Amino acid sequence: MASHLFPFGFGLSYTTFRYDHLLVKPASVGVHDDILVSVDVTNAGEREGDEVAQIYLGHDVSSVETPGRSLAGFSRIKTQAAANKNCDLSNIATSAYGLEHHSKVGRRTWNLHALVGGSSKASLTTKFVLTQ
Repeated sequence: MASHLFPFGFGLSYTTFRYDHLLVKPASVGVHDDILVSVDVTNAGEREGDEVAQIYLGHDVSSVETPGRSLAGFSRIKTQAAANKNCDLSNIATSAYGLEHHSKVGRRTWNLHALVGGSSKASLTTKFVLTQ
């Protein structure tokens, strides 16, 4: 069995980035409601750099079989050395596709975990509730 060297979404850079202040509002949203998702991304290195901020969604329980963590959105940002930018990740996909190939959320309520970072190993997390 082959193992991978880098996690999904990982990119090589000449600098490092730090993620802080993840915000998801409101704390409870409907499937068709607007969601505000933002995070502060800081270029912690000494060189200008590009980063692709990624948001992954996970859930506690679902009646639709889905991965434990799935990519829901991303945004590319460019920052100067030691600079901080607020990144908007609001255009995220919150539904799952069933066997009938149409979008559905499954249960009436999902307790979702929003995980944000530079790859699928994202660790900055917060919770929100998605209702039908």
